[in-house]
Amino acid sequence: MVPALTLALRFRIHNAMATSLGMMLFTSVGGIVGYVLSGTRAINLPPFTIGYILWPAWVVLAVASIAMAQLGAAVAPRIPGKYLNYAFVALLFYISLDMLGAIDRLMRYFS
Repeated sequence: MVPALTLALRFRIHNAMATSLGMMLFTSVGGIVGYVLSGTRAINLPPFTIGYILWPAWVVLAVASIAMAQLGAAVAPRIPGKYLNYAFVALLFYISLDMLGAIDRLMRYFS
């Protein structure tokens, strides 16, 4: 979402990141509802699950996400947009290499 907001709609990187995070809230709620509903009839699920959601893990991830979002909201305005763009491009590049399996190959090559 961030590249589309910055490139197509000319959002500043700070505003694009905040807007993207706000949109993720709706996406994640929809995903949670879908996993709960689709897993209601599943059998042999671990304890503490409702549908396909393992609630202790969800709580840990939610608390960590909220804490890191607060940290990011405090730090991001202090970083110039140019450097945020560079960091975001580097992150997307790393994620794309990881999705292609190149990171695993590099780790095996150097170990």
